Amino acid sequence: MSKKKQGLDVHAGGPRCFRCGKWTMVYERVSPTPKMLAAPFYYRRFFRCVNKQCKTTLIMPDEFRVWNQDYRAQVEREVEQMVGESEQLGGYTDGPPPWA
Repeated sequence: MSKKKQGLDVHAGGPRCFRCGKWTMVYERVSPTPKMLAAPFYYRRFFRCVNKQCKTTLIMPDEFRVWNQDYRAQVEREVEQMVGESEQLGGYTDGPPPWA
């Protein structure tokens, strides 16, 4: 499957690899696939080191991570539910527990 069919735009000129110092290729996401939208997050841009001897293959900075809204809302609901249950049980939400 070609990169265009996967929704990727590939071009040179990325940052230097942190391990070997060679330039990297830039992969930019044109449009996310349904599989990516079902996942918690995906990367809209990442880099690949072009040095065949380098152990680093993909560089995926957190600044290009895209969280899917449905997943984020689900996690927030679960956290709120856990906090509510903890408060109902007399949980200790501030500071260390009394036995520590």
